[in-house]
Amino acid sequence: ARVPVNRDTGVAVFEATAAGWFEFELRIGYPVPGAGYKLEARPPGTSAFSYYDGFVAARTGAFAMPDYTPDIQLSSAWQLLYNASDGVGAGSLAAAAPDAAWESSTVVELPWGTPLADMLYPQGRPASAAAGAFGVLRAFLRPSSMPVDGATFSLSCAGCQLYLDGVLVLDLADALLTGTPVTRVSACVLLERGSHHEVVVRFATPQVGPGAMSMSYVACGGGGGPRALAGAATVTNPLVWDP
Repeated sequence: ARVPVNRDTGVAVFEATAAGWFEFELRIGYPVPGAGYKLEARPPGTSAFSYYDGFVAARTGAFAMPDYTPDIQLSSAWQLLYNASDGVGAGSLAAAAPDAAWESSTVVELPWGTPLADMLYPQGRPASAAAGAFGVLRAFLRPSSMPVDGATFSLSCAGCQLYLDGVLVLDLADALLTGTPVTRVSACVLLERGSHHEVVVRFATPQVGPGAMSMSYVACGGGGGPRALAGAATVTNPLVWDP
């Protein structure tokens, strides 16, 4: 649906018939280079706005991710980007970079243990869908929730890789060739408590089915037991706004 913005007040009204996630696109007809834009939203019946600003208009050049807003304004969902494909192979994980060209995008609250088919096709898989798929799951660790002395990560899948702040931490690409899920555990990774650490999981499968990925972390030395990388206590996402 197209929602026009009042040119005098700068306000647009969108009413949803049910709760859920909504994709939106803001089109600026004549952007002024260097000008900032602020996006505000509020639920019906309230007067306080939540806002997410820092967008910079640019006629050319790559998109720059906005600065972090307070965590309360951010989602705890994982961003899921993927392409359905009948030609998934050994090179598909290398092609699954976050800034690649993606055909489909959605968000997943609890990706670990959820069948891949349910994440990619929550409304049911179309009969015409390709057999396989490759893509990325992306979120950011909340620094306040992480152990001061670092953590080790455990990842299970049949063809995936874990990147932390752009560095390959776990590589399970060989499982893509056998189709058999494996589990691997990383060495201790030191984390900066005052920083949001980007977590990217690249995945690929020649046959989308009931198989699921799982990932957890534990403080170096094993104190406290394993914790899932999901939920507001652990992850945040400036790419998915939660007003």
